[in-house]
Amino acid sequence: MPGNFDPAKFKTADAQLSARIKAQCGLSFAAVAPTLASAAEASAAAAVKPGKERWPVKTGRDSHAG
Repeated sequence: MPGNFDPAKFKTADAQLSARIKAQCGLSFAAVAPTLASAAEASAAAAVKPGKERWPVKTGRDSHAG
């Protein structure tokens, strides 16, 4: 069995190397830019509708808060 696996010794592949690896494997993926708009919209929706269930627990006013 080889020595211990140390992930810190490995380098992260850049986009160009990743593309070469995928091409060699016969894979093709279109680059997808991350969208922050959908995450921001979800966060804004959650802020508008925080939910009412277990509200006393959320605010520390439930009967078991002591």
